[in-house]
This record gives sequence, C-alpha cells and structure tokens, in this order.
Amino acid sequence: MQEFKGSGATLQVYENKIVIKRHGLNSFLIHGSKGDKEIFIKNITAIQMKKPGFTSGFIQFSLSGEKASKGGAFDAAKDENSIMLTSEHYNNFLRAKELIESYIKQRDNPTSSSNSHAISVADELRKLADLKSEGFLTDAEFQEQKKKLLG
Repeated sequence: MQEFKGSGATLQVYENKIVIKRHGLNSFLIHGSKGDKEIFIKNITAIQMKKPGFTSGFIQFSLSGEKASKGGAFDAAKDENSIMLTSEHYNNFLRAKELIESYIKQRDNPTSSSNSHAISVADELRKLADLKSEGFLTDAEFQEQKKKLLG
C-alpha cells in the first residue's frame, strides 16, 4: 500500500483498490461524516487531474455506472471521488495516478499466471529433454525430474 496526502484527504493505493480517507474541518463541512471511500480498481474508468493554478488542483476518479462531474475545481471539491491538491501535493499525486494507471493496465491486460506457469514448465521440460538427448541425463533421471515439474 502506498499513501498520498492531499488537501483534506489521503489517498491509499492498493493493487486492487484505492481508499479515500477524509480529514480536517473543511472536508467534514463539504463531505460530512461519510467515512472512507473505497473504490476497486476494476471500477475506475478514468482519472482526471488538474494542476493547481488560480484555483486548487484535484485528482478525480470516474467510475463505471456513475456520471462524471464536469464542473472543474469547484465541482471536484464537492465530489466524493475527488481529492483537492495544492502545488506541494501535485507531483506526489502524479505518481499516484501513474501507479493506479499501471494497476488498471494490469486489469485490462491480465497475464494468466497459470499460462505463464505452463510456459515455464514447458521450457523446463524442453531443457531436460535436451540434456537427456545430449547424454547429460539418464532416462530415469529425466523421468524423475519430469515428474517433479509436473507435480
């Protein structure tokens, strides 16, 4: 888990979810006492960031099945899927965005661990067969190693 502190909220990033933890009086006045907001990576459809300038910046998460807020920083301040950012927070939240996007990419392009395991076992079997054909392993040794690989 990695943690990123913004204005009035902290973002915790896990491999399968993010958690928005509200803190401070302003956050309480705007969002009330709703508690932490947990969003699973599988539900995030987009991440919008605005760099702080004349107004505060923000990071905002769009979710499948929800209508995204499009009113800029003022609407983002009220959106429960947003965290307000100052200039000092911005670069850390760029890293948070990249991390979350990498988890989204893994979600969208999964590599089957069973498939990669099958490939590695096949590679090992090939290596063993080569060693046997080159005379480095006897048939009995080959069969024993093969049995171990296939479990």
